[in-house]
Amino acid sequence: MMKNILFWIFAVMVLIDLGWVAVPMQAAEPEQFPAFSEIDKDKDGYITADESMAVPGLMEQLTSLDRNADGKIDKAEYASTTNAASRSGDTIPRTQMK
Repeated sequence: MMKNILFWIFAVMVLIDLGWVAVPMQAAEPEQFPAFSEIDKDKDGYITADESMAVPGLMEQLTSLDRNADGKIDKAEYASTTNAASRSGDTIPRTQMK
């Protein structure tokens, strides 16, 4: 019984190593996202869907971060969810945060 378990563990590890079994990449946690200014490449004050694709996991959370449903994330929306605005000097006055 133990030999069977060890065999299957080894077999799965080999398949993963060969790339025959896909192991999904873990999306970045909100606290791991870069500062807003690093993602906002065109410096228009918004993170668009195109800009969010550069950060693993951010595109998948775009809808939940976009609280006013305008199709983009502003600095306050990003900060209220990720707490990333405080990094690299991207602070938001508390009166603007929800």
